[in-house]
Amino acid sequence: MFAFAATPSAAQTAAVPASNVPPGQQDGTAPAVEEIVVTAQRRSERLQEVPGTVTALTANTAEALGVSGTEALTIATPGLDFSRFSGFGGTPFIRGVGTSQAVTGIESSVATYVDDVYLGTPIANVFAFNNIERVEVIKGPQGTLFGRNATGGVISVTTRRPSQKAAFDAQVGYGNYDTYSGSAYANMPLSSTFAVNAAFDLSDQSRGYGIDLKSGQDIYKHREWSVRSEASWQPGSGTSFLLIGDYFKSRGDDGLNQATAPRTVGRDGSTFRGRFTATNLPGDRAIVESGGVSLRADQDLGFAKLASISAYRFSNLDVSLDQTGGGIGFVTVDVIAPVRSFSQEIQLLSPSSSPLRWIVGAYYYNSDSRLDPVTQSGLALGPAISKKIYSAQRLNSWSGFGELRYELLPSTEVTVGLRYTRDFYDFDTRTVLGTGAVPAANTFSQSDSFGKLTYRAVIDHKFTNDIHAYVSYSRGFKSGGYNLSAPGNAPGAPPVSPEVLDAVEIGVKSEVFDHRLRFNLSAYHYDYKDLQVTVIGPATSVIINAAKARINGIDMDFSAALSGRLTITGGAAFIWGKYTDFPNGPLNVPNPAVCTPTPQTTGAPTGGNTQCAVDLAGNRTVRSPKFSGSVGITYKVPTAIGDLGIAGSLSHNSGFYWDPDNRLTQPSYTLLNTNLSWTSSDERFEARVWVKNLTNAYYYQGAVEGALRDSVRPATPRTYGVTLGVHF
Repeated sequence: MFAFAATPSAAQTAAVPASNVPPGQQDGTAPAVEEIVVTAQRRSERLQEVPGTVTALTANTAEALGVSGTEALTIATPGLDFSRFSGFGGTPFIRGVGTSQAVTGIESSVATYVDDVYLGTPIANVFAFNNIERVEVIKGPQGTLFGRNATGGVISVTTRRPSQKAAFDAQVGYGNYDTYSGSAYANMPLSSTFAVNAAFDLSDQSRGYGIDLKSGQDIYKHREWSVRSEASWQPGSGTSFLLIGDYFKSRGDDGLNQATAPRTVGRDGSTFRGRFTATNLPGDRAIVESGGVSLRADQDLGFAKLASISAYRFSNLDVSLDQTGGGIGFVTVDVIAPVRSFSQEIQLLSPSSSPLRWIVGAYYYNSDSRLDPVTQSGLALGPAISKKIYSAQRLNSWSGFGELRYELLPSTEVTVGLRYTRDFYDFDTRTVLGTGAVPAANTFSQSDSFGKLTYRAVIDHKFTNDIHAYVSYSRGFKSGGYNLSAPGNAPGAPPVSPEVLDAVEIGVKSEVFDHRLRFNLSAYHYDYKDLQVTVIGPATSVIINAAKARINGIDMDFSAALSGRLTITGGAAFIWGKYTDFPNGPLNVPNPAVCTPTPQTTGAPTGGNTQCAVDLAGNRTVRSPKFSGSVGITYKVPTAIGDLGIAGSLSHNSGFYWDPDNRLTQPSYTLLNTNLSWTSSDERFEARVWVKNLTNAYYYQGAVEGALRDSVRPATPRTYGVTLGVHF
């Protein structure tokens, strides 16, 4: 529902392909907001025709506004919070719905797709954009059309396809903290039916923006690179194949080396020592790699289009963490976590011109997630209690789905969709103590399965060609699974149950003033059951099921083409969420503490927390800011030597709670990104000077409560640099 102009000049209709220009604007004489085509309903259609809330960004818009990867989507998508869990995995929340833990074996409530392929582990959903065409953030439960069900929504990335036009693009850049960056893209048609492309991206931040007070070394730095290649073959009319391969690797501690939260004390006596500092010893670090290959085949059958999407994905995590941060090795955790998956989707779609539009299909997903192993050690555990946990979870998921859309009355359409999913889990675990003993009670295998029917119903009506309203009811669910590293795993311990979300949404979409202004508004009500909530223990974390929550909210966005040079876009999200039923919820009370008769701290701080079970009904849901909003401006100035572009984005978050007990807060913060660009008259050369977080706002990339301490991970401070590019 939220669309940005594609470039600083996108307000000019002449910059938009004629097929994408609103009716009446084909002569190119009047400015208009850019038309964006999305696939939020698994077929190409205008963004304004989708009866739901969707944020869409093109590649040029993302670059102009400083959205360089999945984490940065937050600044352009009100209602989305994309933080990290311990630095190595993304934990996106949409409208207060998400998964706080990014560990092996647990999927996210917000599903991430790249070219219609599901990234099944949160370890793989933090990446820089490389060779993208657009990004769509689809808000609300997705229970019918997408391969894996999701309660929060979907982040869908679409990359540039090979074409019949040879092209080469390259960029190099340098920024503060000795950050070098480079990217290259090449497209080559090899015949009239076959074309290939390749893209490479590198970022190397060799100086950290923080310091470890124990060793004196830089912290909060990273190095990452990725490569992607695609081959497109069209052997005949109505037949096409698309083969894609990609690889990504990162190394560093950006988002790791947690600091003890201000005004708290860790179990080992650690305290907050200042912004962008830590006292971990040894320092935290993570190595993440992911990649895969996919094949898409499309065939026009006349009465329908048949699509097959086959994909293999892998990810590997190697991470070392100091759980307390006092620099004395009180409790440390080392994790080796490989994940492998295979998916197969079949779709049969009716022609878009049909009065009855439908899609039916089937989806299979197989994953193998392992801890190989997770090692828990340190002074607090001792050699007799330190342990290695080897665990594996295998998932086989089958689902069938269908959705149809029919014009019930003139200008009134009805959409109905169903999906049934059955998930089969196999789990085995083995614990080896520091003494070499293998406790029989913690060595076992077991299985379980879940089945859910999800659905969607929509009524939408066009009052005019430019004003469109809809009402929808939908159900989504996120599957459960086992806590692979849970201490004391025992035979018969139940897996985490699926969470279920029922949503009602009403919305209006409009384009007025000759398509110069786009304004969209939606309101929703969520009933949320069996929420999956993270609980941090002395050396690991587990997910439990909370009871119920209710979330209400409003989303608004606009895009205005004020002239052929100036475009302003913006949006706002209001969220009111609270737990309505949460008995025996986890409350962390700073030590020394007692849980009975009333949870309370009983003296001067001694470090860490005691976890009590209390009724958390009435508390606010986590990661649910009452208000978040953003505005973006792009302006172009033609000159004799080329075009000058000025772009900026301002986003604000009113703050939220990180955990269900509503103790640890994220204070409100505001981010400002800006850049100045020059493009040569022939559009072959460009230069860009950019600044992110111009006001140097201090906020958290992640924070968590636990038995050992409350910890925070600072987000990136002000960064700036210059980028040079060529295009042929």
